[in-house]
Amino acid sequence: MDKATVWHEIWQKVESNGKSSLNKYERIWLNVDGLIGAVSGGGLISFFYNHGADNYKETIEDLETIGAESAITLVNNIGCMFPGGSPPVNIEERNEIIDSWEHDELNEFFENLDEQFYAIMDDLENKLEPVIVEAIKLAEN
Repeated sequence: MDKATVWHEIWQKVESNGKSSLNKYERIWLNVDGLIGAVSGGGLISFFYNHGADNYKETIEDLETIGAESAITLVNNIGCMFPGGSPPVNIEERNEIIDSWEHDELNEFFENLDEQFYAIMDDLENKLEPVIVEAIKLAEN
């Protein structure tokens, strides 16, 4: 099976049965790829103001599993800005908090985090690749 087919099957599982129906490799692939996509599409803050951070804790766990400590540090630089040190699961609550921040003061901080994240993106994708291989192997069985 090819990568695109397995990716499509993962999303079908999520739509039909929720994320809890995913195996370990599928979940890691979904969460880490989602983080990479969010950052690529709008910087690290976009992970938080879009649905990626709905799975913040799981994404951090999945980054730990693949040994992506640098990515964890960068994600947590924004995550710890939320009350209680972790973003709310609810997107509306997260966005309300994000909207309350002084963005003029934070723009340079966010840009710096983005630059650091872009610098580790290839390494993060390399760490994710064996997970994708395992997810494909499991899908073939």
